[in-house]
Amino acid sequence: MRAPFVPSRRRPGRFPGLAAPLCALLLAALPATVMAQVLAQAIPSQYDLQLEPGKGESRPLYLHNMGRERVKVRLRLADFRMSARGALDLLPAGTLPSTLARHLKFEPAEFELAPGDRQVVRVEMTIPRDGPATRFGVILSRVTAAGPDAANDASVPAELGTTLFLTRAPRSRIRAELVGCETRVSADGTVSLEVRVRNRSERHAPLSGEVKLSDSTGTRRIGGPLAEGVVLPGASRILAWRGDRPLPAGRYVATVTVDAGEPELLVGQKDFVIRPRSLQAARGE
Repeated sequence: MRAPFVPSRRRPGRFPGLAAPLCALLLAALPATVMAQVLAQAIPSQYDLQLEPGKGESRPLYLHNMGRERVKVRLRLADFRMSARGALDLLPAGTLPSTLARHLKFEPAEFELAPGDRQVVRVEMTIPRDGPATRFGVILSRVTAAGPDAANDASVPAELGTTLFLTRAPRSRIRAELVGCETRVSADGTVSLEVRVRNRSERHAPLSGEVKLSDSTGTRRIGGPLAEGVVLPGASRILAWRGDRPLPAGRYVATVTVDAGEPELLVGQKDFVIRPRSLQAARGE
C-alpha cells in the first residue's frame, strides 16, 4: 500500500541562506543574451511590487548595448500563463483577466543604442481597486541590428524579458499548502521528488525549500534545495528535486520543507522503500 504524503505546519522561521526571489521564472529573463553580433542586457529581469490601489508608481528599466554594433530596441507588453511546472505561454497583452494592459505604460518604447550605450526606460504602473488583486505580465525587449547594413545582417534578434508582479494584497494574505509529493527511483538508485504546492490566496507566492532523505535509523543520508519558483493565485506549482548520488536499498523518509512567504514553513513527509532487486520506482509501504 502506498504511504500517504503527510503535510503539517512547523514553527515560524526562514531557511538560513535560502532566499525566495522571483527570479528564474521568466521566459528568457536572462541577464545577457548573445546572438551573433547582438549582445544586450535588460536590468532588472523582474519587478515584484505591492502597490496602493489607484496610486501610480514609477520604476526604471535599463537597456544596455554590450556589443560592438549599433542596435534597435523595441519594447512590448505580453500576458502569460504558467503551467504547474513553470513553463510559460505568452499571450497578447489584454488577453487574460490578470493583464497589466491599461495599467502599465513605458517610455520610450523604441530607440537605438550605439555600442556601449545605455537607455533608461521609465515604467509607469498602477493597480486598480477592483478586479484581480494580483496582476502580472512581461515586458519584452526585442533587440535587432541597426544601421545601414542591418538588412543584410545575419545576426539573430535577441528578446529579453522583464517580469512584473503587481499586487494590492499584502504578504499576510498568502495561503499556501503542500498537497502532494511523488518519489521516483531511477535504475541506479538515484531518488527524485516532485512536490506540489497549492496557492489558495489572491496573491502570488514565492517558493523555496529543501529536501532531506533519512534512513530507517533517522540518519540523514542526502538532501538539498528544491528548485525555486512562484505559484500564481489560485494555482498549483510543482517543485522538483533530484539526488546527486544513488542510495542503497532500504526504507527511507523524505522530509520536505517549503517557504511560501508565510510566517510558518510548510512541512510534509513521505515514506518510501528502495528495493534491493528493483530500483525502477519507489513504493511506499
